[in-house]
Formats: sequence, C-alpha cells, structure tokens
Amino acid sequence: MTILERHVHDVRNVAEYWKRERLFKEAEDGIGGFPPKRYYGLIAGHGNTGAMAQEREWENFAAMEAAYEKLFNELGIMNLAESGPAIGNTERTEYYYVETPPTFEPGI
Repeated sequence: MTILERHVHDVRNVAEYWKRERLFKEAEDGIGGFPPKRYYGLIAGHGNTGAMAQEREWENFAAMEAAYEKLFNELGIMNLAESGPAIGNTERTEYYYVETPPTFEPGI
C-alpha cells in the first residue's frame, strides 16, 4: 500500500528552515532509499502565514520505517530532528494511504 508522508511546518525562520532541510537531504542522500520530497507553501486555507508542507510517497510503511531506522542511527541526526522548535519552526506529521477511486459505471 502506497503511503504519503506529509509534514506541515509553521515556519518563522525561513533561512533556518531551508538550512535544516539541506542537512536532512544530505543525510538522506548519504544513506539512500529516501524518495524525493516535494515542497509547498501555503497560499490560502487553514494554517498560518508561512506554513510549508513537504510530502513524499513511500512504497509501503516497511520501506519508510527501514529508511528512517537507518537515518536515526546516524550520529547527530536526533539533534537535527529535534531542532525545529529551537529555530522557531513547529511541525506536525501526517500519513495517508493513497486511495484509488472505484470505477464508476455510466448512469450510476
């Protein structure tokens, strides 16, 4: 089952947000097995000005868990993971299964 991993950040320090993202990307690229992220900035809707979302799709939860297990065993990565609030950026994480709509019959 394909999984969408989504992180929504309330970004108060844009420069530090992108610096942190660069450090995560370097660590993830070094380990391998991480799908690419897509980044979105909020234009309108629920959330604060400065909200950023990042998403990536995983083949399944097992692939995601294996990649993160390797990542979080890297020296210093836990400090990086916990650094968001210290630079003024908060985060919530969401996971979705990717839904395929049923086939609709004409006239139904």
